[in-house]
Amino acid sequence: MRLQQLLLVFAITVGTHVSLMAQLQIIPPGPPFVFAPKPVKPFAARDVSGSGRFLLRIDIKKGDVKQVVIRQSTGDQRLDEAAVKALSTWRVKPGALHHEDTSLHVSPPRAADEALVEIPITFSTARGPSHPLHPTRSE
Repeated sequence: MRLQQLLLVFAITVGTHVSLMAQLQIIPPGPPFVFAPKPVKPFAARDVSGSGRFLLRIDIKKGDVKQVVIRQSTGDQRLDEAAVKALSTWRVKPGALHHEDTSLHVSPPRAADEALVEIPITFSTARGPSHPLHPTRSE
């Protein structure tokens, strides 16, 4: 799967035509994100690589990221911290997302004016981190 198509909230289906345990929310590249800087790989971790998945708790009305939760670690605390730092500054166009009930539990519990979005981030040793909205082109 291509990174630019992977911006989604975790979804599980059990069998055919069975209700979703978590709602899928696919976010195409570009809008609704109005500000989405790439994580800066720490110099001390220049020889480290890893991939992780991060949940963004977003205020639907304001478009602000209220919380970043590490769903799957990159395997390196420095890379996780760099990803959380960058993702916490992301902004979404106000009103572009909507609240969906999910089986995902976050603390504190999600309010009706919040949305959850899962973002994959990959740090490699060859280049900086991949950007889910602007993936690096292979040469």
